[in-house]
Amino acid sequence: MATKKYLVKLTPHDKFFFGGERTFGENNQANYFVVSNYFPQQTGVLGLIRHQLLLQCGDETIFKDNKIVDKSKADDLIGEKSFSIGDGFDFKMVKSLSPVYICDSNVKNTNESFYLPANKEYHWHEKLNNECKEETVKKFLQIELNPYPLLKDYDAKFSLPDLLMNKNGEMVQYEDIFKEHKQVGIRKQYKGGTNEKAYYIQTFYKLINSFSFAFIVELDDRARFSSQDMVVFGGEQQAFKMDVSVFPDDFESLIPNYEKSDNSDKVVLVNDAYVTSDIMSVCDFAITETADFKFLVTDNSTENYYSKPKKSDKYNLYKRGSVFYGDTAKIVKELENKQFQKIGYNTYKIIKK
Repeated sequence: MATKKYLVKLTPHDKFFFGGERTFGENNQANYFVVSNYFPQQTGVLGLIRHQLLLQCGDETIFKDNKIVDKSKADDLIGEKSFSIGDGFDFKMVKSLSPVYICDSNVKNTNESFYLPANKEYHWHEKLNNECKEETVKKFLQIELNPYPLLKDYDAKFSLPDLLMNKNGEMVQYEDIFKEHKQVGIRKQYKGGTNEKAYYIQTFYKLINSFSFAFIVELDDRARFSSQDMVVFGGEQQAFKMDVSVFPDDFESLIPNYEKSDNSDKVVLVNDAYVTSDIMSVCDFAITETADFKFLVTDNSTENYYSKPKKSDKYNLYKRGSVFYGDTAKIVKELENKQFQKIGYNTYKIIKK
């Protein structure tokens, strides 16, 4: 069956909030300082696409007043239920989804306009030089394997920052793209009285200048899927503009040419990865972090589309930008997961020395 690839750009009208494992919670589990993730989860993006396919199908016998009218027809359009680990990838009109990345709409050259995660092998920090003047250090850290693995010139006083990189190798820091927006709120008290623990601080983000989120989705070519001036998306149902255009290339054409290491082959994660085995046992060395992962679980009932869904169990992902050094064939074997790769996770690039 014929398919078509679309480039989708999501531009927030104002601030946004992408939730993760740490939410406000309730009672003794309450959190009072909650910070948005920088990027949406792939499962959330899949949910947005499925909802838009229902809204844009043009058939009120399938979807009307934000409710699924005919479950059987809806199943044929978007699949029976949302993403669930171990269930495979069967979302009917939705065939695959790329990782979410950053796009600069003011830049027309594709190599320069798309920013993906950089490999976490760079020291970017401020330090005082011999003249006691602050200067920026930008250094790529080579790995040495003898007599034991270590990062040459690594200074534990400075962290390895999250960076984004385009196809030309130009890098930017997150702070050049994301701007914090803090908001103080209070949980309502319905029985009267004052409760200081009812207050909370929530950190949203805004995208600076002309930046947008972007991803590539492959759909059945019969699907109706077009630009929208406003869609709601994210943990607080914030407003986004959605621009849709046909994309002739594969996502792989956008992945940066990561800098090689002189002493080892390696695998760089282009997006977060779910690994069920002990990947550390097959690599010589790794630079990585983990992140908690939960997702919403829904099915195509005839209830309101925004009925409160339940959450999945908690899983752990290796974060985007992680680097695994060693035998790349063995490392890649541990990363292979068709279900997660179809939704944009477990995407990687092999870099030979």
